[in-house]
Amino acid sequence: MIPAQLLRHLSYSTLLTKTPNREKINMIIITLKRAIFKRQVDIGRSISLKELSQGTDISRMTLYRMIKEPTYNACLDHLGRISDYLECDISDLISSSTQVEIRKANVA
Repeated sequence: MIPAQLLRHLSYSTLLTKTPNREKINMIIITLKRAIFKRQVDIGRSISLKELSQGTDISRMTLYRMIKEPTYNACLDHLGRISDYLECDISDLISSSTQVEIRKANVA
C-alpha cells in the first residue's frame, strides 16, 4: 500500500512494479525550467512566466506549479502549447526519473 502523502504526488503516468515489501516507481518529470533556460540562451534574452503565460494562454499559477512540482500532472495540450511557444519538442519538456523504491508499510 502506498502512503497517502505520496499517492497525492503520483501522476497518471506513474508506473508501479511490485516486489516483496517494496514498490518501484518510475515517474515522468516535467523539465520546464530547463527548456525555458535553453530557449533563453538561444534567443539571448530572458523569458518571464508572465510572457510564457500570455504566449501560451496557460495561467501563471499552472506554469509555476510545473516548475516547482516536477511531478505535476500536466495535460498534453499544455505541453504542446509550451513546446510551440519555446520552439522545442515535447520530449524536451519531460524526462523519466530513475526508479525510486518505497518501502511498504506492514499493516496488521
